[in-house]
Amino acid sequence: MDYYLDESGSTGDLIKKKGFDINFGGQPYFTHCCIGIEKEEEANDFIKYLRLKYKIESSEIKSKEITFEQRGIYYETADFIIKNRIPMFCEINDKKLLISTNIVHFLIIPKVEGEDIELYDEIRRSLVDVITRMAPDECIISYAQFCFKPTRENLNRAFVTLKDYFESVPYNFDQGVTKKFIKLREEFAEQQFSQYGEDGMTLFVPIPDIDGKGKKLIILPHAFSFYHIMACINKYHVGDTSKVNLFHDTQKEFSTAIVECTKIITQHNVNEIVIDPRADYFIKEPINLSFHDSKDRMPIQLTDIVAGFMSRFAREYFVKQTKLDDLSLSTFSKLCSYNRLPHPSPLGINFCIPTFHQDILRCHFNL
Repeated sequence: MDYYLDESGSTGDLIKKKGFDINFGGQPYFTHCCIGIEKEEEANDFIKYLRLKYKIESSEIKSKEITFEQRGIYYETADFIIKNRIPMFCEINDKKLLISTNIVHFLIIPKVEGEDIELYDEIRRSLVDVITRMAPDECIISYAQFCFKPTRENLNRAFVTLKDYFESVPYNFDQGVTKKFIKLREEFAEQQFSQYGEDGMTLFVPIPDIDGKGKKLIILPHAFSFYHIMACINKYHVGDTSKVNLFHDTQKEFSTAIVECTKIITQHNVNEIVIDPRADYFIKEPINLSFHDSKDRMPIQLTDIVAGFMSRFAREYFVKQTKLDDLSLSTFSKLCSYNRLPHPSPLGINFCIPTFHQDILRCHFNL
C-alpha cells in the first residue's frame, strides 16, 4: 500500500531562537494528514476533475489558495475518501497543548518505570488540559524560555510561575497534590545542579530532534504527529509494514527529523510506555519513506487539501469561534466518519486538543 502525507500549519520548532510567540504566528494548530492509495491513477483523475470543475489554473491544487467559492473542493475530497473507503490517518495538534504536555512531563510528573500507567497518564492529561486552558501565558512562556536556554535561573522562573498558578486554584482541585509533585521536581533539580551544574538542567528539556542543517529542534510538531501516524499504519497492517511505502511532500527543513523518527520507532518498543488501542508502536520492519514534489506525486495534493481544511476549521471553530457555513460543517463531519466506527480504529482523526474541545466535538458531531 502506498501512503501520501502532507502537513498544514507548520511554524517549525515551537521554541524559537528569535523569541517565543504564544500565538504561533496566527497558526495555533498543526495538522498532519496521511491517506492510502491503491490505484494512484484514480486519485490523479479525481484531482484533474477538481481542477477542471473549480477552474484551478495552477499546475496543482494548494489548500492555502482555495477560495471561499471553491470550498466545495474540501467536501468533494472528503466524500471521495470516505466513499472509496480510503485509509486516512490525520493528526490535529494544538501547539499550546504540546508545550503544556512537556511542562507536565518534565516539571511535574515524569514517567517512571513501574508506575501505574493508566492512573498517572490520566492525571497528566488532566494537568495538561488545565495548564493549556486556564494557566496564565507566563507558564507557557517561561518554560519555552527555559527550553531555549536551560539554565538554573530560567528553570527556577518556570517553577515559580507554575507554583504561583497552582497556589491560586481552589484547594479542592487536587488537594494540593500537584504542588507536592512540583516540589519533588524542584528538589531533584537542585540535586542535579549540585552534582552537574548547568548541564544537569537538560534533564528538564525534551530530547531534541535535528533538522537538515544539524540544528536542534526542541519541540517539533512534525515528529509528534509522524510517530503516531506510523504507529496507526502499523496497527492497520497488523504489524506487517514490509509492503508499505510513504511518500511525503518535500520538506526542506524537517526531512532529516522525520527520517530520524522512522529509525527511532523501529528501535524501541514504545508500547511499553504508551497505551493506545488505536496504534501499535512496535514496528518491526524498516519504514520505506521518500520525499516528493506534490506536482509529481499528485495524491499528496489530497492530503494537503485535508490537512489545510482541518487546520483552518480548528482555528475558526475554536479560536475565532466563527459561525461556519453548512458546507464546512458537513465537510468536517464527513472527515470524522472513521471516528464513529463502533470499535477503536487506527483510521480517522487523532485530536490532540484540550479535553473541553474534544467534548464539544463529540456533542456537536456525534463522535
